[in-house]
Amino acid sequence: MNKEVKVSPNQERAAKEVAKAIKSKKLIEGKSILAEIGYGKGIQKNPKMVFGSKGFKEALKRLGFSIEAADLTIAKILRTGKEENQIKASQEIYKRTGAYAKSPEDEQSKVNITFILNSFRGLGNKELDRKSAERISE
Repeated sequence: MNKEVKVSPNQERAAKEVAKAIKSKKLIEGKSILAEIGYGKGIQKNPKMVFGSKGFKEALKRLGFSIEAADLTIAKILRTGKEENQIKASQEIYKRTGAYAKSPEDEQSKVNITFILNSFRGLGNKELDRKSAERISE
């Protein structure tokens, strides 16, 4: 039973400002966004209170910023991106799944990244889209 997360008007405005900053590729401090929206000095000093809240995360999700959307983007990069970007995407998968080797010298991590790249290169668009849809529905 999923309980609907309530989003306050300020959380929604904060999410929109963050989305706008991400899309414009500008570096803006969180406290500046919170000040612009009208949050008090105490919250501005601790932006995690807003940016870490369930309501803010839900507002971002409604704007299309979600783990699922990120996963689909990474899958697309693995399938069609330049090799440099594919390696970065593979690293994100490793971070997300906690699969990094304990020591950087571990050759197994290099083998695993190559395996992931090769397996995604072999998938066609329809098959990858189907696999992504299956993963999201789980």
